[in-house]
Amino acid sequence: MDQGLFASRRTSFIRWFQHPMSGVYYTRRRVPRELRPALGYEYKKSLGTRDPAEATRLHAEEWLKCEALFARARAQSVGFALPKARPLA
Repeated sequence: MDQGLFASRRTSFIRWFQHPMSGVYYTRRRVPRELRPALGYEYKKSLGTRDPAEATRLHAEEWLKCEALFARARAQSVGFALPKARPLA
């Protein structure tokens, strides 16, 4: 199994991985404990590509979306609402 840009023993929960049957890459991330009741245990999304270079680029974009999702969930859990992120371009 091919490991992503951020993969290491210490950060194995931050990675993209290649599906063994289809060869399509996925972003996969463990949800922080305090957010699991709202979001579940794992954040997983298909990157829709079989190209490792493209998967690395898409993984970085998906990572930012995941961070925004976690920030909104944290804000809602304490009663604050953050505005939705908008693309810069």
